[in-house]
Amino acid sequence: MKTCRRFEAIRAGYMRDIQYLNDHAERRHSPAAAASANIARGARHRMAQALNHHLRRCRECG
Repeated sequence: MKTCRRFEAIRAGYMRDIQYLNDHAERRHSPAAAASANIARGARHRMAQALNHHLRRCRECG
């Protein structure tokens, strides 16, 4: 599927945040790390919503 630059920018921003949170959760074994893992799951859900919203509205992608 061909996507526009805006789609890639949205995805890259979310993936950067998710990777940071997952790295923190893997490095440490604490309540804060568990919270980071939960936040990463929520970020994946928000990313999916944002990308679906973009696909519905974008003339180039959808």
